[in-house]
Amino acid sequence: MRMPQMRVYLPTDLHEMAKERGISAAEFLQEAVHTKVRRQKLKSAIRRHTIKLAAEVGQPSPRQLSRAVALSQRIYGH
Repeated sequence: MRMPQMRVYLPTDLHEMAKERGISAAEFLQEAVHTKVRRQKLKSAIRRHTIKLAAEVGQPSPRQLSRAVALSQRIYGH
């Protein structure tokens, strides 16, 4: 399979860390792009589901929103 080439510049310290650990920049970049695209697709799916759910059951109350935010912060540590 033919793949287009791309030139990527890394800060010196990041380049040295990758070299020391034997990390292939090409493989790492491919994985990072796949991860980013998947994350964007999942976020879009969540938005669509949230809109559909709100249409079916109505908008959440301020109390429900507050509870959801608190739970999210607890799960993700923010």
